[in-house]
Amino acid sequence: MLIGWEAPKMDDNNVKVTKQEMQWTTEEEKLANAISKALYVIFCKVDMQEFKRIAKCIVAM
Repeated sequence: MLIGWEAPKMDDNNVKVTKQEMQWTTEEEKLANAISKALYVIFCKVDMQEFKRIAKCIVAM
């Protein structure tokens, strides 16, 4: 189950900071690409009524 998505983070002096894209691991990059493809389908392939229904969701399975 996926609840939202956040860019990968790393520790910098015990503070979580967002990694620059060049520092992402292969797995982090694959996840970002999969999410991007899913969002493309949602935004381009559903009608407005279905989009509004999906937009209200906060959890995806």
